[in-house]
Amino acid sequence: ATIRFHLVNSEATREPFNFVDKDGRVTGHDGELARLIAKKLNRPVEFSNMKFMALIPALQSGKVDLIITGMAPTEERKKFISFSIPYFANSQVMLVRNPGGSSGSAQAKMVSPADLKDKRIGVVLGSAHDTYAAKTYPNATILQYRSGPDAQLALKAGKVDAVLSDEE
Repeated sequence: ATIRFHLVNSEATREPFNFVDKDGRVTGHDGELARLIAKKLNRPVEFSNMKFMALIPALQSGKVDLIITGMAPTEERKKFISFSIPYFANSQVMLVRNPGGSSGSAQAKMVSPADLKDKRIGVVLGSAHDTYAAKTYPNATILQYRSGPDAQLALKAGKVDAVLSDEE
C-alpha cells in the first residue's frame, strides 16, 4: 500500500522544507524525510498538498497517513493527533513593514510583542499563531489568511501592521 504524506501549501513553496524542483518533483527537507520513511517501510510514497487548516481533518479522515510539516504540538491538537519527537526547532517572529526611514510611522515603533496590543495582526488560519494572537491580544484585530505568503502580502500592502510567523 502507498503511504500518503501531506506537505503544507498548495504549491509546496516552503523552501528549504518543501518545494517543487525544476522537474516537478516535491523535494526539500520534509519531502526527503517522507521518502526516507517510505523507503524504510518499503512502500511507495504519494504527496498531497492542502491548506494548513485542512491538515488534522485530512489525517483524521484517512485522506493522508502522515503529516510532515512545522506544526506546534498544542494541547488542543494533542487531543486529536499524535506528534513525533520534534525534528526541527523554529523560532517565532513578528514581521513588520520596513518604515523606510519614517520614524513617525506606527511600524517604526513596533519592536516587541507588547506593541501589538491594539494593532492589526495577520496570522495563518488555524495555526498556533492564530490561537496565540486571539488569546494574547483581545483588543487587536486578528486577520486570518490561508497561507504564510498571503499574510506576508497583506503586510506588504499595509492591510496588517504585523504578521506572526515561524522564522524559517
